[in-house]
Amino acid sequence: MSRLIPMCLFILFLMIRIDVTDSNLSMEIHFLDIGQGDAIHIRTPEGIDIVIDAGRDRSIVYELEETIPSTDKTIEYLIATHSDADHIGGISEVEEYWEIGTFLHSGVKEESEWTAAIESLEIQGTIIRAGDNIQINDETSLSIIWPTGESQKEINDSSIVVLFEYKESRILFTGDISTKIEKEIMEDIGDIDILKVGHHGSKYSTGKDFLDTLKPKIAVISVGINNTYGHPHESILERLESRGIEILRTDQQGRITCTFVDESLICR
Repeated sequence: MSRLIPMCLFILFLMIRIDVTDSNLSMEIHFLDIGQGDAIHIRTPEGIDIVIDAGRDRSIVYELEETIPSTDKTIEYLIATHSDADHIGGISEVEEYWEIGTFLHSGVKEESEWTAAIESLEIQGTIIRAGDNIQINDETSLSIIWPTGESQKEINDSSIVVLFEYKESRILFTGDISTKIEKEIMEDIGDIDILKVGHHGSKYSTGKDFLDTLKPKIAVISVGINNTYGHPHESILERLESRGIEILRTDQQGRITCTFVDESLICR
């Protein structure tokens, strides 16, 4: 009996190790199910966590508890694409549970919403602009495509646009930019594998020329069930479908996870 207890403890230790490490040996990108808003979690095989936007409220905490191992208390990078409440409202909630290593933002803000979400943060943050690059390792990087720092009439058009590259795969996160900004940046990006559809499928984003230039295989729409904005707009769905682009929606499928396995990209 005395030998059985240590053996059981050893097996339990192995189970914990498998849960914390082995399940995260692949690159994973989670489009989190947080209702009407944006929140993306990227977790690298090395256990580096990158969060792009944080939704409107505490919903992001419940989602991140499912995608970050319980022993990991640090989010290395948190990017706020712009100051709309449905993108930054959950940031203060995130900081209650995880230490934020580097907080990145555009520096463009609507004071009321920005202050409410950011004033409790213990870190000041760093402004990023088009041309900046975050090199995670030799195979993984985030390139900032937009904004340039020039003033925009609409706050959505100051959204940070991030091109995430891992090995040969390329994923574009667009915040809430309109077709006006899409036309300015599309020639500088090249083909992509996945497009995070701009502004939750609004009819003012995801233009025909943008899709034809970038040629995404998969389009992910982060949107709430029965939202009052009518997102995603029917014209956008038709535009994607007519080009043979696979459409994934958080309002229909919940959290969407894209995993890189044996050089293949699988989204479910």
